[in-house]
Amino acid sequence: MTRSNSYGQSTFTYAGPPSITSVTPSLGSTAGGDPILIVGTELGSTQSVTIGGAAAAFGVISNTRIVAVTPPSAVTGPADVTVTTTGGTITAPGAFVYT
Repeated sequence: MTRSNSYGQSTFTYAGPPSITSVTPSLGSTAGGDPILIVGTELGSTQSVTIGGAAAAFGVISNTRIVAVTPPSAVTGPADVTVTTTGGTITAPGAFVYT
């Protein structure tokens, strides 16, 4: 949200805290390279995405959707998906499973 004063000048921009409601698909190879769709709220100002603690390449589609590419993982099993925006950081514990 952007607020303006009576002179038409922007005074601040507010980005609410992000949320994650789904990660699709939720399974992928330890080799990485799998595209995933992260759906939530307040994702439009995403600054970084990590999966299992490793940085993931990502692109913002809209304020409610981002796409990321899974990085390689040395281990199988669940991995946390973390999104950092200008409004805060949210983690979906074990939202992606490396197989």
